[in-house]
Amino acid sequence: MYSEDHIKEAQQRVKHKKSFYSNLFSWLAVSFFLMMINAVSGGDEPWFMFPFLGWGLGVAFHGYAVFGAAGKYNKKWERKQMEKELERIRMSEAQYTPEESPYELPEREELELENFKTLRKKWDEDDFV
Repeated sequence: MYSEDHIKEAQQRVKHKKSFYSNLFSWLAVSFFLMMINAVSGGDEPWFMFPFLGWGLGVAFHGYAVFGAAGKYNKKWERKQMEKELERIRMSEAQYTPEESPYELPEREELELENFKTLRKKWDEDDFV
């Protein structure tokens, strides 16, 4: 009934939603706990607000990425990047002729072993520390 790709995508979305709800619940529980510590300790400064706001901002961005417009644009970007990578892999596996390549590959100059021996430098003992 559903294609394997649709099932995988749905599983991935559920995984992201589960991660967000876990993050949200942790943020609420820890924030409540820190607020109680601040109230019991009788501090004049509401210090719990710093982790509350910092982590809350992270939770907000996480929610936006999962449920907001960023999630929709993210899928387009992922597909585009996947297409680019697949094209790179296809081209690197020599499944094409050089005429198909959109890139100009320079000819490699290979040295024969005899040439390498003549180019090799003779090392003196003074060269080493």
